[in-house]
Amino acid sequence: MQNLKFGVVACGLLGFVGCFLPFVAGYSFFDTRGFDAANFYIVAGAFVVATAMGIMGVMRGMARWASVVAIVGFSVVILRMRGEMMELFKAGVGAKLIGIGAVAGLVFAILTTVKPEPVK
Repeated sequence: MQNLKFGVVACGLLGFVGCFLPFVAGYSFFDTRGFDAANFYIVAGAFVVATAMGIMGVMRGMARWASVVAIVGFSVVILRMRGEMMELFKAGVGAKLIGIGAVAGLVFAILTTVKPEPVK
């Protein structure tokens, strides 16, 4: 259970990198800032927060509160992509990374909440 924090970090980074890779030919989630900047910044920020909680867990031990914050971060991504979650897995590589990062990251974060580590 103690290595699940690395899964939180990996999924957070995976989703964040996916924001900059193409959804469709030559068009990434980053490019949506022109007409929906708030959505991009909320999703990218949620991945950054979840990744930061995972990194903090790697450095000091994954506390329950950090796991809950990571759950909120990954849940925000899933809720912002509400109707498009299944379409993410059919689109380009960036969309797949965002979808996989959010869903797998949520699972890892929930598992780290079940069995938290002692903080150093």
